[in-house]
Amino acid sequence: MDTAVSVAEVRQQTRAAQHATSFPLLVLGVLFVNYGTVGFGPQPVAWRYAGALAFVLIWALGKANEYATGVGPARGDYLAAAGGVFLLTQLTYLNRIVFAKWATPYRLEGIWVVIVGLGLLAVGLAGRAPNLAGWAIAVCGAGAAQFLFGYQGWSTNLYLPVLPNERVSFNPPQPYIVIGMGVVLTLAGLFTFARERRYL
Repeated sequence: MDTAVSVAEVRQQTRAAQHATSFPLLVLGVLFVNYGTVGFGPQPVAWRYAGALAFVLIWALGKANEYATGVGPARGDYLAAAGGVFLLTQLTYLNRIVFAKWATPYRLEGIWVVIVGLGLLAVGLAGRAPNLAGWAIAVCGAGAAQFLFGYQGWSTNLYLPVLPNERVSFNPPQPYIVIGMGVVLTLAGLFTFARERRYL
């Protein structure tokens, strides 16, 4: 029994040293806040690349942490997840005529968020990390909510009167559900990072 406890403690300390939970939460949290506030516009890159690149960035942070602390190696699962996220995201851009009746912009955004959640879920299950798997389910839930409810009636689209019958939009519609999920992930990532630091 003591051996089982010590193994669990070693595993927990190793994951803390790798920042195995905080790095994914922070990266995905910032990803969702950024793309939510710009209405999934191409800032800094098009979303079709951003979701996959987030997983590559998580892997790169793990690699940098490995070089800095000697704890690693960086999880190759993230590179596999990046490939899966990229593939599934690209498929949503196929033949819009097929999707034209139901694939409104906010529904596509919901699908994209679910795809990222599925990538995180795959990593969590592969690494036997229940915390990541739980957060992945929450991300999928936020994507499903975005798909079902969207933001049509309560967006933050701002207008400036130019001529009596003309208005110029300052901002794209902003998906509050995605932004909210991003804020929660970022705060959870910061809290988890502080906890992980205590193990070092």
